[in-house]
Amino acid sequence: MAVEGAVPGLLITGYVFCGLLALIHIYIFILEAILWRKRAGKTFGLSPTTVDLGAGLAANQGFYNLLLAVGLIWGLAE
Repeated sequence: MAVEGAVPGLLITGYVFCGLLALIHIYIFILEAILWRKRAGKTFGLSPTTVDLGAGLAANQGFYNLLLAVGLIWGLAE
């Protein structure tokens, strides 16, 4: 797809970086929404009580990152 006035290769570079950013957001979603209780204590040095109390907040943040990933993928599809 050629865009008038575009720098050659810049469009492909934008697609690659957008795809990488979407993958990073999906990875963060998995860590925060799915693996939070298993890895948060070791990764961030949190007590089990703090991990349990923060699980809902982490899941919320994880789904926010998933929404950002969906938006980026939708933009790539367009």
